[in-house]
Amino acid sequence: PGGRAWAKSSEDRLLEVLASEASVADKCNACRELQTAGTEKSIPALAALLPDPALSPRARMALGVMPYTTAGAASRGCSSA
Repeated sequence: PGGRAWAKSSEDRLLEVLASEASVADKCNACRELQTAGTEKSIPALAALLPDPALSPRARMALGVMPYTTAGAASRGCSSA
């Protein structure tokens, strides 16, 4: 009761969706939610989706709104991300 140690952040749950065998629609929804909930922690998972033609546009949009240099580099396909 009242303990939060067991609760995962919404970002963690969304990252689990991206790493799972979830549907393309579910992964697209997770990308959309990471546009506002994502931190630098999300960048590698989103960058990993860029080669996928079905997921790349959503992942690129999520990376594009993040205020991190590494997110911009990843969305442009730079290897420094």
